[in-house]
Amino acid sequence: MKDTRWVYEVKSTVKGHEGEVVAYEVKVQNPDGNTTSKCFSAKKYGTLKQALKNAITYRDDMLYRKRNHMLEQEKKKKIYTVEDLFLKIPDNNGRLKKGTLVKYEKLYKKYIKPEYSEIDISSVKHSDVVSTLKECSRSCGAKSISDLKSVWNKIFKVALYEGIEVVNWAREVECPESKIECTRRSKEEKNISQRDFEEFLLYMQEYGHYLPDESERIYFRQIMIYLLKVMRATGMRGQEARALKREDIQFETREYLDAEG
Repeated sequence: MKDTRWVYEVKSTVKGHEGEVVAYEVKVQNPDGNTTSKCFSAKKYGTLKQALKNAITYRDDMLYRKRNHMLEQEKKKKIYTVEDLFLKIPDNNGRLKKGTLVKYEKLYKKYIKPEYSEIDISSVKHSDVVSTLKECSRSCGAKSISDLKSVWNKIFKVALYEGIEVVNWAREVECPESKIECTRRSKEEKNISQRDFEEFLLYMQEYGHYLPDESERIYFRQIMIYLLKVMRATGMRGQEARALKREDIQFETREYLDAEG
């Protein structure tokens, strides 16, 4: 049985044909309270069955439009806070790495959440974004300031994805310069002393307790210590030291041969 809600029979008033169904009329109430109506006559569409079919199609189209209009209105009425939109960032940015999301969360909690988490995104002003960036610049370097700006950018982008009409203020601001002094450490400061290195090796003697067998613990612990000593003495990187083979070393001259000889 067909669903004929909002579809009404139109009967003839012609003498001799009184009461006969000659058309169908669709009446659907619009969101503004007015009613839209359209008549589908058998004379126009060939048969009464075809007229009913077209009337139902028109009715479904009008209801679909009405439903979409109501959803759009509800979306506009709904208040999206800065917090709501920040929590949606992972869903709208599937390619973001876990480490990046963790970094964003730390910056958000420190500089945005305390003052802006419960504010409607439409109420966020240019000066609000600038204020958080300036606060970050007092204790962070240029990279963190740029990352904080990216957090704001992601929040505004999610708002736009949700159909909220906002200005992406993150695109309109410049990152302030960091207020902290960046000083380069000397080579001596970067390198730990031999004494510190020896103390570190003493702690490494405890490495390997997760292994079930005592002989394995001793073996892997000693391998790790020898590896660290080789790296310190030669300046090798970790992967280079791990790839080292016996034939790469000339024990008589204590020379190391790389892949190119």
